[in-house]
Amino acid sequence: MQNPDSPFKEFPELRKLAAHLMLDHRLPLVVSKTLLAGYGDGSVCCLCDQPITRSDVEYELADAAFTRYGIRLHLWCHNAWQMELAAMMDNLPANPPEDNFIGMGSALEH
Repeated sequence: MQNPDSPFKEFPELRKLAAHLMLDHRLPLVVSKTLLAGYGDGSVCCLCDQPITRSDVEYELADAAFTRYGIRLHLWCHNAWQMELAAMMDNLPANPPEDNFIGMGSALEH
């Protein structure tokens, strides 16, 4: 995947994909409190399904609840996921059921 023109764009196609993956329980519907960042090593991005190359910045969700899934995202894919997550969380009930909140099922296992 080519780097989008600007890190400040909203990337509507990536946000739409992020929403789909969250609703399909393939990306978490919670905010990650711990991230690791560095240059990619060729791992596949959990959002766009493209390799994260050595010239790309990679974010990995490092919370204990997520580490077994190896959730890694390009910088811009992480941005799109966070923006869509914020939009979705604005529409959640005050006390969502646990299974709808985390959304971490076997679909994440690669």
